Amino acid sequence: MTATDNPLLTPWTAPFEMPPFAEIRPEHYRPAFDAALTEHNAEIAAIVADPAPPGFDNVIGAMERAGQLLNRVGSVFFNLVATDSDDALQEIERVGPCLSCLRLRKPACRDQRKRQQPHRLYSAERPETVRT
Repeated sequence: MTATDNPLLTPWTAPFEMPPFAEIRPEHYRPAFDAALTEHNAEIAAIVADPAPPGFDNVIGAMERAGQLLNRVGSVFFNLVATDSDDALQEIERVGPCLSCLRLRKPACRDQRKRQQPHRLYSAERPETVRT
C-alpha cells in the first residue's frame, strides 16, 4: 500500500477537512501510524540537531508544530476505537506499544537531548538559574 492509497495519509478535502471515514479501513491504520511515527521522529531529531542557540521558536514552537500527521491519524483512530470499535481496531490497539504511548499522551521520542532542549532554552534566557 502506498501513501496515495491510504486515505489517512492523503489531504482531506471534505468540508472542515473532515476525515473520509467511508474510505478508511482497519488495514490503513498500521501503515499510517508507521509513516506518522517516522515523520515525527525525524521532526524531533531535527529539533535536537539544530545547531542554533535554543530559542522559543526553534525549541518550543518546533515541538508544538511537530507531530501533526501523528495527531491526525491518532485522533481518527482513537475516536473510532472509543465510539465504533470492532475486533480489527481493538487488535491494532492491542499490538501497538507506541499506540498506548499516544493514548497516554506521552512523548513518542525518549531522546535525552530532546528533554534537555526546553531547559537549555530557559537557562539561556535566565543564566542565573543554571546550576553548576
